[in-house]
Amino acid sequence: MDSGEAFELTLWSKNKLGHGYWVNLVANPVSDENGKPAHWVIIGRDVTDKLKADKELKFINERFSRVAQATTDVIWDWEINEKKLYLSNRFKSIFGHEVKLEGENIQLWEDLLHLEDKKRVLDSFYSTIEDPTSSLWRS
Repeated sequence: MDSGEAFELTLWSKNKLGHGYWVNLVANPVSDENGKPAHWVIIGRDVTDKLKADKELKFINERFSRVAQATTDVIWDWEINEKKLYLSNRFKSIFGHEVKLEGENIQLWEDLLHLEDKKRVLDSFYSTIEDPTSSLWRS
């Protein structure tokens, strides 16, 4: 704090009842007319739930990664609304094509469709996506 530079830290704290929680503190100096720190504004927020969720997400991602490495199948995970297609690394060893960034894999999928089938498949696929009553895609 002597340097007068803003900082952020997360620490363990306890409330009046003695219950522990994680708090994130962001501290910013407020300077006087000479540009020297006169006082600090510190904002704290409880990040216990966020840290717990981050830990759970890390565990889930590590588990998924182990499963993806252990299987001999290709894992596809298409987040249609986000326009992202995840392809596991087995895609390359089975089909011979490089796995790209998630946003680029949709184009890869489209490019790999047989030319005679491409228009029919894409038309039926995207019309199914855009139809809120559809729950099954048939090409």
